[in-house]
Amino acid sequence: MKQFQNILVGVDPSQSDPPGSDKFSPPAQEAVEAALWLAEKTKAALTFFSAIDAPQDSAYLDLIFDKPRDLLRSLTASVQRQLDRLVERAGAKGVSAKAVVAQGVAWTETIRQVQENQHDLAIVGTRNLGGVERFLFGSTAQKLLRSCPCAVWVTRPEHAIDVSNILVTSDLQPVSQKALEAALALAPLLGAKVHFLHAIALERIWLGIVDERQLEMYEQRVHAEARKRLEEQVAGLGATGTEIAIEVVEGDLGADLAIVRYIDEHQIDTLVMGTAGRGGLPGLLVGNTAERMLHEAQCSLLAVKPDGFRAPLPPELPGGKKTGPYL
Repeated sequence: MKQFQNILVGVDPSQSDPPGSDKFSPPAQEAVEAALWLAEKTKAALTFFSAIDAPQDSAYLDLIFDKPRDLLRSLTASVQRQLDRLVERAGAKGVSAKAVVAQGVAWTETIRQVQENQHDLAIVGTRNLGGVERFLFGSTAQKLLRSCPCAVWVTRPEHAIDVSNILVTSDLQPVSQKALEAALALAPLLGAKVHFLHAIALERIWLGIVDERQLEMYEQRVHAEARKRLEEQVAGLGATGTEIAIEVVEGDLGADLAIVRYIDEHQIDTLVMGTAGRGGLPGLLVGNTAERMLHEAQCSLLAVKPDGFRAPLPPELPGGKKTGPYL
């Protein structure tokens, strides 16, 4: 799989129990295992990466540490040891790997690492946040889907490596063809079947003014045109050597629900789709389909960015800390 040869693995040190150990929560462990598996299969290089956002003004820090920098030094050393053990595991599999620990907010430092080292894939686990938590804080995975310039693979336990069915959704735009190409590169490694889906959401309000025969003809034309466009995207990749099931479905309550229903009905393990970032408040309120699928679909998600994607990050973090030249 030549697409992904320089992989970053986001490791959240807070998801280890006991702290500092190699025993991670299932989502974090799945990300590590998926990265080791993929790198061993494809001879890709791995970077195990953690960002430490150390507290600076807690009222209780002075009970343990004389200075905040002592806390940071201690945390960094502990996390470095964690990542070094992962590097050793990779080495035992013949995988080239290194460990990097940075200071700062996880999602911004992850993007900095991706840009500075030209990673082509970031692999992370995810924790399921409640609705209020997602609105106020989002999640590292969600923010990477929106802003990370490379492909992002968000793994879920038991859905990253043990895969039978891969679903690629298409909005009939060029990025969907890139998503299909990524899925076709993964499928032979996993022994998985590839489904290529376009979900149609017809406007039912104005359709009410036409008779039943006109409506039926219209729906047939829409389905035929969508299938033709999907077939053209498949043909554009040339001979693939992998069977692709082309599907067009209609979602009475919207495309998102149609995709989730298809995932459930066909036991999809991994969803692959194109995404585009939206910066600022509109992005927070609207998001995009990939971000919504992160919370609605109970499978792993591989999001591919369109050509020319530029990370929509602010020039500064709160407190004036520079994030680097992301814009």
